[in-house]
Amino acid sequence: MARRRPASQWSAGSGAATLRTRPSSELDTKALAQLVTEFSRVESLVLDGAEKLEVEALSSLRRLPSLRALTVKSLAGERVGPSLMDYIAQLTALTMLALPACLSMTGRLAVVSQLQRLPSLLELDLSGCVFLGDIGLARLAGACTGLTSLNLSGMDYNITDEGAAALGARDPATGAHRLGHLRELSLSGCVKLSGRGLGRLPAGLQTLRLGFCSNLKDAGVAEICTSLTRLRALDLSYCCKLSDAALASLGGLTQISELSLSGLSNRKVSDVAIGRALQEKAQLAVLNLWYCRQVGQSTMAALYPARAANLRELALSSAGLGFQDIMNLLATILAGMPKLETLEITRMPFVERAPSDEQHTMLSWLYMPDKQGGTRALRRLTVSPGFLRGADGSPLHASQLRPGLEVVVKENPEVDPTWANAWWVPRR
Repeated sequence: MARRRPASQWSAGSGAATLRTRPSSELDTKALAQLVTEFSRVESLVLDGAEKLEVEALSSLRRLPSLRALTVKSLAGERVGPSLMDYIAQLTALTMLALPACLSMTGRLAVVSQLQRLPSLLELDLSGCVFLGDIGLARLAGACTGLTSLNLSGMDYNITDEGAAALGARDPATGAHRLGHLRELSLSGCVKLSGRGLGRLPAGLQTLRLGFCSNLKDAGVAEICTSLTRLRALDLSYCCKLSDAALASLGGLTQISELSLSGLSNRKVSDVAIGRALQEKAQLAVLNLWYCRQVGQSTMAALYPARAANLRELALSSAGLGFQDIMNLLATILAGMPKLETLEITRMPFVERAPSDEQHTMLSWLYMPDKQGGTRALRRLTVSPGFLRGADGSPLHASQLRPGLEVVVKENPEVDPTWANAWWVPRR
């Protein structure tokens, strides 16, 4: 009988449909072979901690007939080139493939070309594969024409506007976009992008993530908003060169349901512009204004009832709100945000300096059992230390909070945790 590996090396989902090796497992060829034998019906496989895994060991994955999703992490070095794809390309039933930071410079174009041997591929994650470059993107657009989701985040300085625009290339014979099925694209952390040419992307694109594209320009955002009017999710977090002109362009995105403006704290962005950008956004469900210091009365006015009735998630931090602004916000949440499930209110200078009885007056109805009002949908509340206090200033205990409400106390956050190293790690 074969010796069983410790169960702590991997975790299986319900019915072993999903299997994930642990980062500390030091996965090797023998362990992978045993895994394939024991979980032959696995549909989704995440290989983490694969630094010691020989690329040739991936040949055993052919014995997983039900495998549809594969993620390989922590492979590194010149050995990860065409030989890696030789084995992966044999898994012709794959619909999702993630190789974050795995591709080497050697044979990178050959690797991309082999992706066309995966005819069912819908989702591809090459985040952090910095050697791909503009030429690789052009090759990719022709090799993976069925993609609906593409993650190219974390390319740093290795992708330019020309490379990103190549993703919008058209077939010379038909004039149709080669990536015409693409619905989700992440270019976060591609710091050379100005946005020029992104308007050429397929018009059916619904999600575009450009967080930490620190050279993104107002003109690039205008081009995006003019051409990609079907966008439902847009991330402009920490795009530090944007100004009010970029926010004015957002008015054309009437179908937007998810918007992140985190980190837009430079003096070129005003409270008035943020407020105007949020108007006529009746479908908005997720709004992230983390570390937007300019947020004030105009932004709050845009969140008044009837304009934010569908909002499910709201994050505010380091906002320049006074007492009346905060009270208006809380009244709006109570009366006009019946679907709000997640709320973050952190690093509010006015609230943190206010006497404990005023803090209690401002915030207690969010978490006290007898003050539910219109916030029954609220399931997660994130606050700064000191917010959870009674009228006498004493800290509240968990037993005093509303049942079913998860309360998170965030200790002096300096970086939005949503984006801490996010472009190097796939969101799965």
